[in-house]
Amino acid sequence: MHEFLANFQGMSLFKITNFKNLKTAKMFHKEIINNLRTAKKVFIITLYFGNKQKTREIMEEIRIRKQKNLETMVIIDYNRCKQNEQIFVLLKEYQIEDVVCYANRKSYFLLPNCIKELFFVLHVKMYLFDSLVILSGANLEDKYFTNRLDRYFSINDSELAEYLMKNVFNYFYKSSYVESNKKN
Repeated sequence: MHEFLANFQGMSLFKITNFKNLKTAKMFHKEIINNLRTAKKVFIITLYFGNKQKTREIMEEIRIRKQKNLETMVIIDYNRCKQNEQIFVLLKEYQIEDVVCYANRKSYFLLPNCIKELFFVLHVKMYLFDSLVILSGANLEDKYFTNRLDRYFSINDSELAEYLMKNVFNYFYKSSYVESNKKN
C-alpha cells in the first residue's frame, strides 16, 4: 500500500475554480470551434474523427491553424480509424495529416473483441486549448455534436492544462505506440 501511495507524493493539487458544465452537444461543438479559432496552443486526444459536416468544420479549423503555423497536435486511435478509411482521405484532403498522430497499440488477435476494446483502444478524450481543458466522453464525430447525451466539462486553469499537456498528452505522444504520418 505504501508503494501505491508513494506514486502520489509530490503531486500538485489543483484549485479548480473556473469549472463549467457544457450542457448540450451543440455547446460542446461550439466551444471546440471557438477555441480552435482563438487558442495559441491546441492539443487534442480523441478516439476518432467522424466524416460528416460538423467534424469537417473542425478539420477546416485545424487546417486554418496549420496555415497560420499555430501549435496544433491531435492524437487519434489508428485501429479505430481503420474502421472508417475515409478518415485518412479527409485528413489528406484538409492537409492536416501531419498534425495528426495515431495511437497504435498492439492488438492481440486471439483475444475477444471486448477485451481488445478495453485494453488496446485509446479511450482518452482530452481537449487542451491554452489554459482551457475540456474533458468529455465525446469524440470528434457528428453524433457527439448534435442530440447526444454526454458529459462535457470545461475547466479554465493554466496549471491543470500545463500538467495535462506535459504528463498525459506527452505520455501518449512519446510512447512507442504513437506513429506520426502513418499510411494505410
